[in-house]
Amino acid sequence: MFASCVFPVYTWSILMFLRELPAWLLYLSTWDIIGVFAYAQTFALLESATILLGLVLWGAILPARLLRDKFVAQGSIGVFLTSGWAIATHIGIVSVWPSEGFFLGAVLCLASIGGFYVLIYRYRRVEEALNSLAERLLVLLYVYVPVSLLSVVIVIFRNLSRGN
Repeated sequence: MFASCVFPVYTWSILMFLRELPAWLLYLSTWDIIGVFAYAQTFALLESATILLGLVLWGAILPARLLRDKFVAQGSIGVFLTSGWAIATHIGIVSVWPSEGFFLGAVLCLASIGGFYVLIYRYRRVEEALNSLAERLLVLLYVYVPVSLLSVVIVIFRNLSRGN
């Protein structure tokens, strides 16, 4: 499940970093750019862990048949769809302002998650496909987690060196 939480968060973080990199190359030093990347990856690690913790707590609170029985498939689709809607909001496809359709966007997001939850319950192949996807995303943890741990060390080092 952690791999499903990590994938959209880290991928979006890296894409946004790469989008801004050409501009930063013009006025930031290499060490500053490394620092920006380290802060982004540290925050992505905290965000992914928070999402996982929220899903685990939600699964513990709800009855077993609602989330725990198909935890990986349901949690993964919840994370993927919510991330997709957040990305759509960020790039301007969906508005976050009430006067511009926030309610409609929230309803569409919840309806899409609910629709996939129904598909997971009714069709075993959908659940198997999501479980398989989550399993394949585990490979990325071998890259993302060490990069994040190194990023935490860089953030700590940068903050300690600025204090002196």
